[in-house]
Amino acid sequence: MGANDYNIRRAIGVETGLSPIVEAEKFTTVDETNGKTYTKYRVKLDTYYDLGMYIIVVGKDDYKAIMAWQEENEIQVIFPAVDYKAQESTNAQRLTERTANIWYKCNDKGVPTLDADGNFQQIYKISNGSDNYSSLRLQSDPGNWAYAAITGAANMDENGNIIYDADGFPEGGVAYKLRVCKYTYFQYIYGIEPSFVFGTNSVGQDIFYRLAQGAQFSFMLAVSVSAINLTIGAIYGAIEGYFGGAADMLMERIRDVLGGIPFTVLTTLFQLHFADKVGVVGALLFAFVATGWLGMAGTVRMQFYRFKHQEYVLSSRTLGAKDARIMFKHIFPNALGTIVTSCVLVIPGVIFSESSLTYLGIINLESSRWTSVGTMLALGRDYLSNYPHIILFPALFISMLEISFNLFGNGLRDAFNPSLRGSEG
Repeated sequence: MGANDYNIRRAIGVETGLSPIVEAEKFTTVDETNGKTYTKYRVKLDTYYDLGMYIIVVGKDDYKAIMAWQEENEIQVIFPAVDYKAQESTNAQRLTERTANIWYKCNDKGVPTLDADGNFQQIYKISNGSDNYSSLRLQSDPGNWAYAAITGAANMDENGNIIYDADGFPEGGVAYKLRVCKYTYFQYIYGIEPSFVFGTNSVGQDIFYRLAQGAQFSFMLAVSVSAINLTIGAIYGAIEGYFGGAADMLMERIRDVLGGIPFTVLTTLFQLHFADKVGVVGALLFAFVATGWLGMAGTVRMQFYRFKHQEYVLSSRTLGAKDARIMFKHIFPNALGTIVTSCVLVIPGVIFSESSLTYLGIINLESSRWTSVGTMLALGRDYLSNYPHIILFPALFISMLEISFNLFGNGLRDAFNPSLRGSEG
């Protein structure tokens, strides 16, 4: 990492006492194009502390609640507001505005301007009067009474107190702009320290929780597609296989035409022309159903050709049973084993197809409320080099899912047709 990124993380530790830098090794590199020497760092980071600061806006009651929690638990959540105008140049001001982690003087490139002792020089907002803040203060804050008692310093120096809530709101107003530490703010919200089994993604969301959400959505989509395709395919294939002849030939040609449409092209067209009307999920569901039932229809057709000339079918026809009764009362139940097995194996196929389409960027199912496994894979590919865990766990889920459903399908096949037990396929 570069010197600027290293200094930002070092400053987080100085301000909060929660240093993201676990280990660091300094080295230099030479740019062959211009011959300049640059300082670099090999750093091992604590990614929880590396979250640093961010800005929130809360109501008056929430503001008081955070202060009360700080006093009770002696954990600093609210940190001083930064006076970005104190930077010595316009570019440095913009740099300070962009990141809540820069609370110190720096140049245009973010390099800190250190004092004679090599320390950061804070640019906190200062108030000559009283402010709305009455909770924990930084140890270096002249208005920190505990600090004053230890050091013998006055409660306030000539500059007054450091401001912990940003200005721009009326005195005693209904909203406060706060600069808070993400790590301790998480403790305040949830009552526990952050600990994520699978880590977090690029925006700090729990991968384990998001994977559970994604799996739920993917399974719901796959089961819905499988059920709809089973219904359409069973009816279509039953008519083909039972009546045969010209009807079968005509219906087969229709299947051939629909089967020749590339699924990726079909999905893209549905997303372009129907997503605005029925939503991204609705358009994806239509794309899966539009041609997804063709395989099921072919399976049912072959099963009907297999059973329609059996003796019990001929007996039923001789006794006057109608076609619909013969089709769905006598033939269909005997073909149910193969049909159910094919139907179950559709589920991992749909999930895998959705994941592939999302990974390629054809569809986008990401939102703050729900996601899909494919979306998690797509969002993790940009971080594969530095944060492989973001894409690792969704990829493992897909792999285990495919293996599990293949084994499950083999088990169903053996259960419905013991004569095939132990065979491959």
